[in-house]
Amino acid sequence: SADYRFRARPFDLVSTPSITEHDSSGAAIRVDHRRGRVMRVLAGDDPDVNEEWISDKDRFAFAWTRQSDRLTTPLVRNPETGELEVMSWPGALAVAARGLATANGVGVLPGGRLTVEDAKAYASFARDVLGTNDIDYRSRVHSAEEAQFLQHWVLDTSFVGYQGDLDKHATDVVIAGLELEDEAATVFLQLRKRTKAGGRIRAIASHLTRGLQKLNAELIPTVPGQEAAAIAALEFDGDDPVLLLGERLAGVPGAFSAALAHQAGPRLGWIPRRAGDRSAAEGGCLPNLNGRDGRDTSAILSAAASGQIGALVVGGVEVNDLPDPTTARYALDKAFVVSLEVRQSEVTALADVVFPVAPAVEKSGGFVGWDGNYRRFPRVLETQALPDARVLRGIAEELGKSLQPVHFDEDHIYGEPTVEPAPAPTLGNNQVVLSTWKQLIDDGRCQDGQPEYRATARPAVLKANPATLAAAGIEPGATAVISTNAGSASFPAVSDDTMVDGVVWAPTNNGQHLGALGMHHGSVVTLTAGGGA
Repeated sequence: SADYRFRARPFDLVSTPSITEHDSSGAAIRVDHRRGRVMRVLAGDDPDVNEEWISDKDRFAFAWTRQSDRLTTPLVRNPETGELEVMSWPGALAVAARGLATANGVGVLPGGRLTVEDAKAYASFARDVLGTNDIDYRSRVHSAEEAQFLQHWVLDTSFVGYQGDLDKHATDVVIAGLELEDEAATVFLQLRKRTKAGGRIRAIASHLTRGLQKLNAELIPTVPGQEAAAIAALEFDGDDPVLLLGERLAGVPGAFSAALAHQAGPRLGWIPRRAGDRSAAEGGCLPNLNGRDGRDTSAILSAAASGQIGALVVGGVEVNDLPDPTTARYALDKAFVVSLEVRQSEVTALADVVFPVAPAVEKSGGFVGWDGNYRRFPRVLETQALPDARVLRGIAEELGKSLQPVHFDEDHIYGEPTVEPAPAPTLGNNQVVLSTWKQLIDDGRCQDGQPEYRATARPAVLKANPATLAAAGIEPGATAVISTNAGSASFPAVSDDTMVDGVVWAPTNNGQHLGALGMHHGSVVTLTAGGGA
């Protein structure tokens, strides 16, 4: 059972079953700990989900919560000195409540690391306590089409069955906007087992990646941003076709609409990167639920930057992950900010009130995996850290209100989105289209504390086919530079014959954070030769 604990010998390791916090697979893990400290993480045994497989990130990235910047007490900004100072819990809760009550509007940005229980608390805090529908967990590129897709399909229906069904039944799997080896490694392992048994796998992608080669996948070569047309043109084989969609398609107009047009054919699966993304959606952390108008993440930050919203409540959000980090920093600096975080961050540095909250290993709860199945886990370490829900409840009590259960009105479930695909971009001199995503092992802060593990990351390189490199005057092995008006990033160039003409690939967050430079999947960037090899 989920509450099972095993002690091998006195003073030896205690093992507690849990669920991975690093992706949306819902993979079962075993956390071995001693005297309040996690010592190692191993795979659990769950035939329906991950059998006995986990990714390297699940296995080794567990030390991020015990870094020197861990928050342990509430902090409140002193209006006279401008510095954050330690304050008691009752005092900090009172300051937070007063600031939110007097603000001309509040936006709520919970982030994507939420358990279902915390997500429901954020949703109720926004709607029942603050009286706003300006709540959105998506701290990445997003769109109204994606929100409509999530509310129409993901919340109202689901991928039928368990993730583990993929290796048993799927006859024809198509992947779009998703690099499984990096973004959903346990799903990748299931499909690798399937392909060894003769299953057909195709990928709508800019090139044949290392992971796709391991899957013996057939490439449907596609310029980033043009996936909608490729999805619309799909024909499926077999009795159980599956179409797996990644969160990158949120930045591709028409992609989710085209996928739903195939609804009578394949099973649809939406696979976000973060463990809490589907939990947040299921918990109600989206704008426009139940037919009410609300702002999305970008609109909330723009409104805060312009003074239309006077306060922000922010959960586990990294500024550089947001679609427009520059606007986000201005908004955080201008608004009254209440931050709920595990460790110090760029958000806490700009916040007016900071509350330390518990990471997954220090609380009980559950994640909803990408396949729609609730995956509960017990608390592993006994600490004094509070979950987000308890902190929000404390602020609500200071405001004389209480959190309420979240209800979805079925009469207001969104209809099917019908967004038209975007036209292909017109490229000028030295311009190319960028393909990018976060690799499995990168600079993410939830991987801090394990330098040996991080040293196994694949080198950050720029890939393009020989013709694209030659057109820019770049030799393989030389430095390639991609740039926008916001800045530039340099990488060693690698020639890849499978890359689509006029397209380059580079990792989003490995040495350089491309999102901070306005570079996202499908962005048009300038490609030039740099100095040196």
